[in-house]
Amino acid sequence: MRQAVALDPLSFFMNRRLGATLYYARHYDEALKQLARAGEMEPQLHGSVDNYISLAYEAKGMREEAVAHDLLALRTDRRPVDTLSLESIYRNTVGTLIGPHA
Repeated sequence: MRQAVALDPLSFFMNRRLGATLYYARHYDEALKQLARAGEMEPQLHGSVDNYISLAYEAKGMREEAVAHDLLALRTDRRPVDTLSLESIYRNTVGTLIGPHA
């Protein structure tokens, strides 16, 4: 995947796939950086990036950040989802959300 990104560094899909590959290889910090880069490249497709970001945060034991990115991914989904209710339920049962999207 690094070679694919080197050949086409402006490809959102190659950058996102490299981030996913780094996640599966358990290189969570590198994955988060790569996924953030992919998300900046195509903001309208950020939901597909937030799913992997959430997984990486969950694997690092950062539950609040994982939930925040799960909710963000749902907000950018094509189907309307009442994320405000989901967030309210989470806050009332577990705690408060932290992170850039809280």
